[in-house]
Amino acid sequence: MRLKSWESPRSGRQRNTKSKQASARLRQLKKRNQQLRKKLTAPEQNSGVFF
Repeated sequence: MRLKSWESPRSGRQRNTKSKQASARLRQLKKRNQQLRKKLTAPEQNSGVFF
């Protein structure tokens, strides 16, 4: 597979980073990471009580 004129060899695997679908995927990942970070940094309120 030949590279396009604007691609560098390093980013040859990431052809889809400018499409709508790719940007939506990036938004999802960003939101997921943000929620995980928030969950980890929030103090435990239940402290092991599950019922």
